[in-house]
Amino acid sequence: MKVFTNSHVALIIAMSLILAGCNSSSNVIQKNDSASAENEASKSIEDVHFRQQLEDNEILYVKYQTTEGEFEAGTAFSIQTDYSKEPILVTAHHLFGPAGGLDTQLNGNEVSKFVTGGEIFDMFSEKTSGTTIKESITISDAKPSPDINKDVAAFKLNNVGNLKPFKVSDKPCKKGDKLYLLASLWNNDKVNENNIYSGKCKSDTDGVLYYELDKNFSTNGASGAPIVNEQGEVVGIHIGSDGNGLYVGNSATSFNDMIKKSFK
Repeated sequence: MKVFTNSHVALIIAMSLILAGCNSSSNVIQKNDSASAENEASKSIEDVHFRQQLEDNEILYVKYQTTEGEFEAGTAFSIQTDYSKEPILVTAHHLFGPAGGLDTQLNGNEVSKFVTGGEIFDMFSEKTSGTTIKESITISDAKPSPDINKDVAAFKLNNVGNLKPFKVSDKPCKKGDKLYLLASLWNNDKVNENNIYSGKCKSDTDGVLYYELDKNFSTNGASGAPIVNEQGEVVGIHIGSDGNGLYVGNSATSFNDMIKKSFK
């Protein structure tokens, strides 16, 4: 059973009302002449994975087709897993409620009935990826904040050839680890041109990832965005902020396990 301290409970309640976002900075790696050093350098975000900017169809937004019409909310991304041949679309569950503009919060079973399809776009160019939602993955125990480690929604996809899926880390991050939140921040006059915002892990326990950004950003619109490590692996889904420089996400060790158990 997950146990929170009183301070964590207060923080989580505050976060449940705020959408937040993500960040990354350049990572300089000293290279030597050996092949092994070059291989290590190839793992760096600056040198290979992001190359100072995000690739097309890495960070996504979705025009969901629903039983009540078209619906858009938050940020999404795709992951490559060992239990699905095709990439899976991932976002925050709480977007399917008042945080996303709906009248009431849907539970996991209701989301799968509510979403009937959808078209997926690159977040920054706003061009269609050509990928569409095939069907929802029913995650019955999905819940919105303050149940941060339950806050995930996922979907099977059609026509995934243009997507750039992320690998999912199989280990929690450690305190002090460099992290990068990747998102388009809304209504914010302090944004990085490359949409990458750097920070550090504060803790990653019981499926809840706490982290700081190197600069205190207002990250409205980034709920559902990926939080990645220096190898470009997803370590969490961005969920929210307390408004005072502390951010929170659903840890990859939690959300990936939930999707895997629900995958059919």
